[in-house]
Amino acid sequence: MRVHTAGGSRLVLATLSQAIAALGPTPGLRVHRSWWVAERAVRDAVADGRNLRLILVNGVSAPVARSSVAAVREAGWLGSLAAAAHPSAKRKRRALLRRQGHGDAGGSDLGPVRLVPLK
Repeated sequence: MRVHTAGGSRLVLATLSQAIAALGPTPGLRVHRSWWVAERAVRDAVADGRNLRLILVNGVSAPVARSSVAAVREAGWLGSLAAAAHPSAKRKRRALLRRQGHGDAGGSDLGPVRLVPLK
């Protein structure tokens, strides 16, 4: 799979599930079948017709599966990032991430991550 970070991109021999488990308590969401995105990597969200994409801090555009839109919305990643800074929105986002097993503290130096299966 290919991993995108703030420091660049590289190939890693792992499944998406293994890579997510290795991230430990890093807050983030699996937004598509082959994409996991760190919370701090999200810069913006854009809609293109019925499709939604997250724009990451490194410029990479991550697709959001229709089945993940509600979780992305609940995490506060849609709309203005200023609204996501509100304390109640942060509590809701952290609760969601905890329910998905990603914790609410700590982190990884991976920054924005895109994991792509090797062909």
